[in-house]
Amino acid sequence: LIPTGLGDASDMELFFDQDRMLKTIEFAKVHGITIIMSNHDFHGTPSREVIVNRLIQMKEFLADVPKIAVMPHTTGDVLTLLEATAEVKALYPSDP
Repeated sequence: LIPTGLGDASDMELFFDQDRMLKTIEFAKVHGITIIMSNHDFHGTPSREVIVNRLIQMKEFLADVPKIAVMPHTTGDVLTLLEATAEVKALYPSDP
């Protein structure tokens, strides 16, 4: 699908096979495809440090749009997510 020009973006899971992921990212970038990299935790909210590290890792893999989905159970979990995303945004102020 990437070389057809029919798609604008590709969403890849952070913990996918790293070698295949890197090759796919390189191929997609050559064809002007936006890379959305995601991580999902459907059971809870990781610590602020874990969220920050995962988002930074996505940027290191050249993700154009890092995305994390968590399952907050408390107000504190929501604040953890907000604090983590604010910290990463401060590191990459021009990125989405």
